[in-house]
Amino acid sequence: MFQMQPDENTIGLFASTSIGAIRMAMTHLVDQLRQRDDCQVLPPTGVPSVGLPLPSGVEEFYRLCGGATLFQGADYSIDIVAPSDFVRANPVIVGEDGAGDISYDWFVIAKTGEQYITIDINESRSGRCYDSFWDRHGVAGECQVVATSFERLLEQLIEGHGAYWYWLEDEFQSLGDAYDE
Repeated sequence: MFQMQPDENTIGLFASTSIGAIRMAMTHLVDQLRQRDDCQVLPPTGVPSVGLPLPSGVEEFYRLCGGATLFQGADYSIDIVAPSDFVRANPVIVGEDGAGDISYDWFVIAKTGEQYITIDINESRSGRCYDSFWDRHGVAGECQVVATSFERLLEQLIEGHGAYWYWLEDEFQSLGDAYDE
């Protein structure tokens, strides 16, 4: 039986197709926000520079805009943070860097008041988003994965229209805990 082995050109094609799909998806999501009166999309101010590769959806989002407020005035309004606020989560949420914990690689991607959603930029978990509210951030067994990518997080927040956190709904299918192996 003949099996095709991918070469450099094939791998590059798949990578560019994936990046192209992410770019199109993120453009569509940001356009949805721009069309809503209860959402504010900030002008682009640059891609965050954190010394590590960003998930491509995050990078594309910040190429398109400088953050956003979703569903102003709703019970569950939330801000996708500006590039300057895309920082390591531990010092912000718990007051220390937590260098020995997996949460060291988590960055603030969204917030409402003192509640946060973080995104993992560790190479093996890149893009996973976590419920990092004050009472569960970095707590094994309490830190729910709320999306496997930033694109999916943003899509589900938009679908929720600021009504309730979708991952706390009874019908949400668990994606596991941040500390699951």
